[in-house]
Amino acid sequence: MKVISKIFLFLSLVNSTILFAQKRNPPPIAKTVFDSLFPKAEKVEWDTGKYPDYDTITFKTHMVPVFHAYFDLNKQSGSATFDSNGIFIQAHIHLQDTCLPTKALEYLKNKYPKFLIIKTVYLISKFKVKTFLVFLCPEKRPKCDENPRVLFDEQGNFLTFYPWR
Repeated sequence: MKVISKIFLFLSLVNSTILFAQKRNPPPIAKTVFDSLFPKAEKVEWDTGKYPDYDTITFKTHMVPVFHAYFDLNKQSGSATFDSNGIFIQAHIHLQDTCLPTKALEYLKNKYPKFLIIKTVYLISKFKVKTFLVFLCPEKRPKCDENPRVLFDEQGNFLTFYPWR
């Protein structure tokens, strides 16, 4: 009986190890799409997670399993998200402020002269729409938790302003 228990325990351990390894490995198509979108990405690490998906029929949001690729691109950190079938959902790449288009920098300088840029994120949607999301903070409060944000298109044209939360 002890032998059977040990065999069962060993097989359970092997099975859980295989399942854990499979969960972290995205479908091959996800890796192919990732490599085509970010051919110069370095230090790529894959992980699993959940992502909110909005159902247009029931008007409810539910969490779906996804794969995240965390990477470095031109010395900037980024992440890309793929669904369980390997379909690209979105990507975020943190940028230096100097990477913003000149038009966006001028807009921020004129419209928000008393604000500091604390973070700039380059966003790529599943529809390949590329935008810049800029997080601002008043000069007098360089460490604020609820940041207003400004969204620009890829050319630096203003799209919208998100006020404090």
